[in-house]
Amino acid sequence: MDYKKIIIELSENYKLQQVADNFLDELDDSTLSHRDGNNRDAKVKAWLFLRDEIHSLLCTKSTKYKKERSLLASTAAPAIAVLSAALTTKFGIATGTAGTLAAIFLIIPLKISINTWCNIYKQNMNNISKKEAEVIKSIRDKE
Repeated sequence: MDYKKIIIELSENYKLQQVADNFLDELDDSTLSHRDGNNRDAKVKAWLFLRDEIHSLLCTKSTKYKKERSLLASTAAPAIAVLSAALTTKFGIATGTAGTLAAIFLIIPLKISINTWCNIYKQNMNNISKKEAEVIKSIRDKE
C-alpha cells in the first residue's frame, strides 16, 4: 500500500471518507499488524496507520511530506484570490481589504481545525472513536 499516494489523493480531493474507503477496501486481515501488537481487525489497524500518516503530514515538519505540505500551502494563494475577487465583485469591497478578509476567512479556520485535530490525535493515538468504529464497521459490512 502506497501511503504517500493516499495522502496526495486526500490533499487533491479533500474527501477523507472516500480515501479511507479505498484504502481499507484494498486490505485483508493478514496485511498489517499495528504497533500495539494486539489482535485488532486489520482494517482498524490500517485506519490507525492512515491517521499516523495524516498526522505526519499535517502536524509535524517531517521531511517525509515536505513536498506535499508545500503543495498544500501553494493552493492557499489561488483560493484567497478567488474569494477576494468574489468579495470585490459581489460586495464592492476594496481589493486590499477583500484580500485580507479572504485570507482571514480561509486560513484561520483551517489552522484552528488542523491544530485541534493534531491535539486530539496526540491524546488518542491508539484509540478509535465511536464514530470511526461505526464507519469502519459499515465498510466491513459492505464486503
